Amino acid sequence: MDALKTSHPLLKLVLSLRLSGSPAELSKMIDGAEAVLARAALAKNVARWLPEHNFDGVEVDWDRLPEELKSVYVDLVKVETCEVVLSQLRSRKRVVLALPLFGFAYRLRNSGHYELRASVRGPAPPGPFTDFRGLLAYFEICLEFSSDLWVSLYDKEADCKIAVNRDKSQWIGYDNKATILNKV
Repeated sequence: MDALKTSHPLLKLVLSLRLSGSPAELSKMIDGAEAVLARAALAKNVARWLPEHNFDGVEVDWDRLPEELKSVYVDLVKVETCEVVLSQLRSRKRVVLALPLFGFAYRLRNSGHYELRASVRGPAPPGPFTDFRGLLAYFEICLEFSSDLWVSLYDKEADCKIAVNRDKSQWIGYDNKATILNKV
């Protein structure tokens, strides 16, 4: 990271942590003495890790945070529609752009129908490293392409890449260098 930040002195690196689960599961992560101790340990470890690895901050993404807890724990609301945000700004110096280096993966109901919003049976099996059903890191997607069974297509409507494996009836939606550059 040092070399990257030396060659790009204005670059800011942010560690992104995503906490996911049902509202009931997330409530357990917030309420109670064990949850408080776990969050304190996480905060301490992250505070130590950031400067060691030359990162500038941390973002915690609470997926599906229960409504009653949003006003208590949410400091910043990210608006993901860049055009709306940029049209309201006088200066773009404080804009943070998150680049997704992962893809959502699903098991298709019918391998012949793989267009965007095609019917699915559920999330795809977990990747070998992330071990999370329905979500693959970009490098795991690249590993899948070592097999000739995968076909990569471009979806114009979503401006993203789609990988399809008809033998496994699997579908992955992801961004690559070209789609990210197009969006930026």
